[in-house]
Amino acid sequence: MKRAVTALLVMILAMLGLAGCMTTESGRLPVYEWGYYRYAADEKHGWAYIFGLTEEGKEQTELIIPEKIGEYRVSGIGYSYSLPLFGYENVGEFYSEKAEKIYFPFEYKVSVWSYVQGSNPNAYTVKWYISDCEPYLIGGAGAIYGYRLYEAKHRSNIRSDQCRVANVTYLYNYVGCPNGGEYWVDSYDASPISFIPPEPEREEYRFCGWYKEPECINAWDFEKDVTGEELVISRDNQYTEYEGIYLYAKWER
Repeated sequence: MKRAVTALLVMILAMLGLAGCMTTESGRLPVYEWGYYRYAADEKHGWAYIFGLTEEGKEQTELIIPEKIGEYRVSGIGYSYSLPLFGYENVGEFYSEKAEKIYFPFEYKVSVWSYVQGSNPNAYTVKWYISDCEPYLIGGAGAIYGYRLYEAKHRSNIRSDQCRVANVTYLYNYVGCPNGGEYWVDSYDASPISFIPPEPEREEYRFCGWYKEPECINAWDFEKDVTGEELVISRDNQYTEYEGIYLYAKWER
């Protein structure tokens, strides 16, 4: 009996924690459009919650979730607000029939709880360096994990029967660079890389392309070069060492 009560308490606390990650007390927020996204602005905290796509956004096959929209920091995909008497209401219409990949290239502080996956199985997410609520919310075999995130969490916090680990890693390639040296991650299955990420930036330097080695001798040919096989890992498998492609940024002062 004690065990059952303890389990129930843990479940309730987890649910309350999840709700706390995504709930705002300010009621339904004003809605705006920016680029490919519809978002709600929490002016009090300076946050933006992306909850939908514009008509142009629905036509995109790749989407990059921005870190900021104007003066607002993106703090979640979808949100909920407290009702006057009890409970809360969810707000989220993040749906696309054409999206193939959605990139989350920065650390979230609030929530990622409502996105295309589930209602649209052809779309999946590429995630790395995400914290806080993420273990509860990632879910689904379509999610791609950066290797560092996968290595840190292993499979204990992965909410799916299997996951893809990025087999293409882009590196800043200079001493003292941000994010542990990683600029971007992606996953391809024995095919050319069709999506090239935005160019990285470095103060007083010009970016000159992606290369196959740190010395930047041989450039990666995005039309001809082919990746290795996609790395899909089952929760039941033994720990798998990373096998993939590293692409290095070349810089000129």
